[in-house]
Amino acid sequence: IKNQTGESMEIFHFIIRLDEQKEITDQLADDIYTSGCSDSIVGSIGESVFVEFDREGRIYEEALASALEDLSKIPYLFNKMSVVDEI
Repeated sequence: IKNQTGESMEIFHFIIRLDEQKEITDQLADDIYTSGCSDSIVGSIGESVFVEFDREGRIYEEALASALEDLSKIPYLFNKMSVVDEI
């Protein structure tokens, strides 16, 4: 995959746990989508909420940083997230 400037891009898969969220609300789902995370799926297991991404980037760290930056636009999620290997 190439971006608009012709650089090669890959799609990276990763999961971010929302540390202080206990359930998925309509507001949370809307906030995640409108923050720039339309390439994600929101899910939960018990009282843990996760956001699963397939995000483009040149390298994994770039894709992950981009997702964390987008989620950080939501004030109540800022600095309240963890990257997890699997759920």
